[in-house]
Amino acid sequence: MSKDLKKAEYFVIYRSLLTEKQQETLDMYYINDLSLSEISKEINITRQGVFNCINKSEEKLVELEAALGLYRKRDEMNKAVNELKAVIKGGNKKVAMELADKLKDIY
Repeated sequence: MSKDLKKAEYFVIYRSLLTEKQQETLDMYYINDLSLSEISKEINITRQGVFNCINKSEEKLVELEAALGLYRKRDEMNKAVNELKAVIKGGNKKVAMELADKLKDIY
């Protein structure tokens, strides 16, 4: 099972919307980088149980992102901020104001 870094980012954003067990399992998996076997020993369930919990949790994270789009919005915001910084350095006030308006529309 390879770790999907985008789902790890989703976990950081949506962790509080998961159950305590899902949070604990994904925290060990993504944050502490434990293997399924290590997690199963830590929380005393089978390796298959850990695998199922991670898969179900990841499905929930994908559903949350599809519904709320916070990861996508954060990405758009970061790109717009970087673009705005470049325009400000270049001194183009009109374009900077347009980008500032674009930032307001993201959320």
